[in-house]
Amino acid sequence: MAALIGALLCAPALLAGIAPASAHDGSGDGDHLVPVVITSPADGSTVPGPVSTIAGQGGPATALVVFVDWRPWCATPTAGRSWSCSGSAITAPGLHHVEVFRRADDDHRDGGNEGDDNDWWNHDGGRLGFSTFTIATPPPAPLAPGIRSIANVSGGVMRVAASAAASGITISGTAVYDPHYAASVAVSGAGSCSAGVAANGTFSCTLPGTGPGSYPVTVRETIAGACASAGFTLSVRDDTPAPTPEKPDVLSVTGAHAGVESISASSEATGLVVSGSAVYDPHYPATVTVALTDAGTGCTASVAPNGTFSCTLPPAAVGVHTLTVTETIAGVSDTESVSLTVSDDSAHPAGLLTFGSWSLTVTDRFGAALGSRTVAPGGTIIVNGYGVAASASITIELHSTPVVLARLQSGSAGTFRQTSIVPADTPAGDHTVVVRLSAPGYADDERDFPLTVTSPAAAVAPIAPAETAKQVAAAPPSEPSPSASPQADAPKTYEVHNTAKHDPGERTILSQLPTLSQIQLGPPQAAAAGGIVVGLIFLIALPAVLLEATLRENYERIFRFAEPVRRVMRPLGTRITGHRSGFWAWVALYTVIVGFILSFADPNAGIDAVGLRLVLALVTAQVVHDLVLVLITSRLARSSLRVTVTPVLRPGGILFVVGGVILTRALGLEPGVLFGAWLVLMALSSTGRERGHLALTRCIVLLTVGVAAWIWYSILSAPYETYWQLLGTESLSAVMVGAMSELVVVMLPMHFLEGHEIWEWSKKAWFAIYAVVAVIFAVVVLPQPESWIDLTGPAIALGAVFGSFGVLCIGVWAYFRFTTSKDAMEREEERDVAG
Repeated sequence: MAALIGALLCAPALLAGIAPASAHDGSGDGDHLVPVVITSPADGSTVPGPVSTIAGQGGPATALVVFVDWRPWCATPTAGRSWSCSGSAITAPGLHHVEVFRRADDDHRDGGNEGDDNDWWNHDGGRLGFSTFTIATPPPAPLAPGIRSIANVSGGVMRVAASAAASGITISGTAVYDPHYAASVAVSGAGSCSAGVAANGTFSCTLPGTGPGSYPVTVRETIAGACASAGFTLSVRDDTPAPTPEKPDVLSVTGAHAGVESISASSEATGLVVSGSAVYDPHYPATVTVALTDAGTGCTASVAPNGTFSCTLPPAAVGVHTLTVTETIAGVSDTESVSLTVSDDSAHPAGLLTFGSWSLTVTDRFGAALGSRTVAPGGTIIVNGYGVAASASITIELHSTPVVLARLQSGSAGTFRQTSIVPADTPAGDHTVVVRLSAPGYADDERDFPLTVTSPAAAVAPIAPAETAKQVAAAPPSEPSPSASPQADAPKTYEVHNTAKHDPGERTILSQLPTLSQIQLGPPQAAAAGGIVVGLIFLIALPAVLLEATLRENYERIFRFAEPVRRVMRPLGTRITGHRSGFWAWVALYTVIVGFILSFADPNAGIDAVGLRLVLALVTAQVVHDLVLVLITSRLARSSLRVTVTPVLRPGGILFVVGGVILTRALGLEPGVLFGAWLVLMALSSTGRERGHLALTRCIVLLTVGVAAWIWYSILSAPYETYWQLLGTESLSAVMVGAMSELVVVMLPMHFLEGHEIWEWSKKAWFAIYAVVAVIFAVVVLPQPESWIDLTGPAIALGAVFGSFGVLCIGVWAYFRFTTSKDAMEREEERDVAG
């Protein structure tokens, strides 16, 4: 068996042409040959060197000889499964060959022959293994890193447009390239990026996009752990195209109007202050240059974001000067010239005092500062003064052609307030309101206010009381008013008024009701008021309310065409209004809708804080006028007359409210009779006497509520009010105007009106109550022109328009009056009561 195994093991050697070696291991068995594998260095490998040990596996159980590059290098004393031997270090770079032979034992030489010692490994041995390895050539030392250049950098700055930088900024250049070591470049600053250095020494990477600004940037190269860096500044400029410059325009020069300004020499104690408003451009600097051409003096100022400018010139000499104000934007200029007159006021009589610094404001009829607004011929202005001497004589004039608007005296508190009408024949253009002051012991003084009058085509000619002067001691503003004690005149300056279109403090048509302290009664006023009462009642109030009452009473007949729709909707309405809460919910919604519609009767109404306040005031008036009065009247009717009163809601009235508002805006008409939510009081099973008593009760309640609202309005009104204070006073004004405007007409003894019921019941009662209503209406309501008319045009056109309106209203009333029998009218009332 051992011989067979030995033969098999020797078979590879025989096949290779190598004579098998025989050996004895002391047990008498033959030698065992195992294939030799050289494991270190591995066959075909490249090693850095030096090599001092060669190892492997396999071979006979005898010593092995290792040859390197055909020379004996080392020998193993014995062999086994793993073997190794060491020799002199192999350091030469390049390819090396390794051979492994078995060493022949002298005691086991084949045939017992002895030969040359040099053949001991060759004759009996044979090559058992062969391999190669390569010692690599060591690389040279790494090159020193360095940034050689950065593209697009000049003087240490790289300049890039913001539009180009938005998508990223490319940083490129040249640096040291090392073929044996990796070279990388890192960029940091406005973001970061990195890249390798190409064989041609270039690098390139892209920083993320960035906005305009200046950023420090560092470019760093690294080779074999060594670093070198270079820095520069990245400047990203904003290249957004600038918008077209605004056209320069000197809008106003405070104190000057129509190119003329007059001042006193004493007002220049600290210099000639020139201020005003001009166009402001947020993208280009706007400068204003002021020059007194004949004096050779000037000053320059920048236009503020709010459009104002101010600079101070040296005092100008007494006389007439030419003052030029020039605004420049982006090289384009606009110039305004002002003729400046400096008067000598130093020669005051000995011992006379000066009025000192007092303030003047001019507002429109709603109490809003005019500022740059205009007024039409026949329009109303209110002149207010604060800080003047007590009981000073005041003359208000309209220039250029002097027209005296009013003469009055200041109050004990040194204040005055005068409502004046711009004459209807005032020519369009620039004018000045001049207020002159005089008082015993004081030098005369004056203030002026610029005013622009529009063309007669836009004129507003409200009917106002025939008063030429009305003195009202108004309360001073919230800021302490200057004392009227003797002092030097302050420099003449003017307030820059707020001309915002929608000022929350702006007043509406409801803010002009006169207060109790403003009522003046005398023969002229009584005569004028009486004439106005007659004209308004028969030209406007009577036809308008007569039409409203006629349509209200004939509601079912007018809306008969809607009967099919009502038959479908009636069951739904019955379910909704069948309960008290459902009915009043619809009434509340209807009241809000009517109040909102009526708010558009104000020409200045808009979707803003002022418009919201007007709607709230009208809704409040509707609640008081309709809902509260229904409750009060029904309670009084049940307690004193034993009559049940049922309120009936008629939503079709919205169409007439809308029509009335459209007519108001189209004709410039503002009738107070539009107030009302179309709630009608009906008495069940009442006699004629009960109906008269009930109508009188309702009128007395309405009159009482209106007068009470007016008294509270007088107590709460003030020259300067907050938003919520104005809401309260305007609500009270709406209650008063609505109540009195309704009573003055519904008390007339005509069919379909409540005055007819009272007339039939008691003529004495009718005369008593109507006299009170007419007096209060003429004295309190009529001084408010916005409650009735506000039309343009001559008197002939005015009479023609309202005459036509009156004929139409009376025609509608006459049609229903003479086509409806008494029985039909009673059946109509019973049908309304039944629901």
